[in-house]
Amino acid sequence: MAELRHGALLLLGLLPSCAASGIPEGEGLGIVAVDREPPKGVRLYPKPVWTPGDRFVYRRGGRVRVEFRVVAVEEDRRVLEEVGSGLVLVLDGELRELGRGVGEEFRYLRRMDPFDARFSWPLWVGKKWACDFLDKNPEGGIRRLRADYECEGKERIVTAAGVFECLRILRRASLLVPGRDYYEQVSILWYAPDVGWFVRRLEEGLMIELEAYQRQRRTLRSGAERDANPPGPASNVGGRSSRGLPENRSTS
Repeated sequence: MAELRHGALLLLGLLPSCAASGIPEGEGLGIVAVDREPPKGVRLYPKPVWTPGDRFVYRRGGRVRVEFRVVAVEEDRRVLEEVGSGLVLVLDGELRELGRGVGEEFRYLRRMDPFDARFSWPLWVGKKWACDFLDKNPEGGIRRLRADYECEGKERIVTAAGVFECLRILRRASLLVPGRDYYEQVSILWYAPDVGWFVRRLEEGLMIELEAYQRQRRTLRSGAERDANPPGPASNVGGRSSRGLPENRSTS
């Protein structure tokens, strides 16, 4: 655990400004619309609490295994590493996407300025929000987009990691170019409060779905393992929790 903390702090220190990484300067307007007051009696879903070492394992397109590990949690930033690829996903403190990068001396491959607000806390069914941002890359490419979000409803989703009550979030994004109109690009994300991140996402015709996760001693793996180890209070038996994935027992 001490090694993980050291690596996380080092990575945070390496995250460069746009100018330092070759990304063009400038940013969009940020949040341009948001429902601030929930209807009376509606259930509110707060922002999840992540800790370094949390893991989310997905299957992309039904074939490729993708594992994200939380390596840094700061007041204004969350950093996830894609295990095995060297790619890094950078979010702000509200889990809004800032960009993706790579390398020991971190450099952005893609930067959303000021952010792409895929979440707006607290969530509730019916909430809407929108953001205006620049999508930039080191080659000088810049696209200005507006993304409109709506938490459409609740839905029970069955995955290899289990069955989850989810909030279905619709995203409609379009390029903003004066004098020109573009088709909207639509994607859907299913956020599970019990998991603390999405369990399914459909984007550009590609499905990514949760296969396993580990958060604060609560773990879940596959349907077969779940049948063999029924859900219950997570316990540490032989270095493994009652729900499948190995736990980090170090407290250093």
